[in-house]
Amino acid sequence: MKKKIIHITLVIGMLIIWGFVAKKALFYFGKDNKKTASINPISYDSPMPEFKKDTFELSMLQRDPFLDAVIKRKSQTSNQKPVKIEKTSKPKQGKKSNINWPKLQYFGYLKGDSQSARLAVIKIDNKLHRLREKKAVEDIQVLKIYKDSVLLKKYGKTKMVIK
Repeated sequence: MKKKIIHITLVIGMLIIWGFVAKKALFYFGKDNKKTASINPISYDSPMPEFKKDTFELSMLQRDPFLDAVIKRKSQTSNQKPVKIEKTSKPKQGKKSNINWPKLQYFGYLKGDSQSARLAVIKIDNKLHRLREKKAVEDIQVLKIYKDSVLLKKYGKTKMVIK
């Protein structure tokens, strides 16, 4: 019985609200009052005001506003010319490695839920290998696995293989 009374009062309240909405809509579109506005032309008898350029000059601060300390600045001298240093030595070339790297291709890495170490998928001489960091196969050790590359080491020489 209590639910029925609440239901009836809510329906009556909804009908009252929709009645107000319908009344506003009908009277808004039903109005036919034509209000005319008079338009008076504006005369420009007075000349346009002149605007002057606002200029100012920035001065050097004698103290740091953040540190509240006085700064002694050196006067700028523009008479000094910068000295150019020319390098005549050729860049040093490193020793060429005699290591023959096999055909390498990096496909990416996997990361499992149980282990936090990354598992790199590398193709070495057309053989697919799954290697973790610090593991080696065919004298090639995986030093570091990155998102787009892997750092490999063979006989003390390192090589970066990009995806």
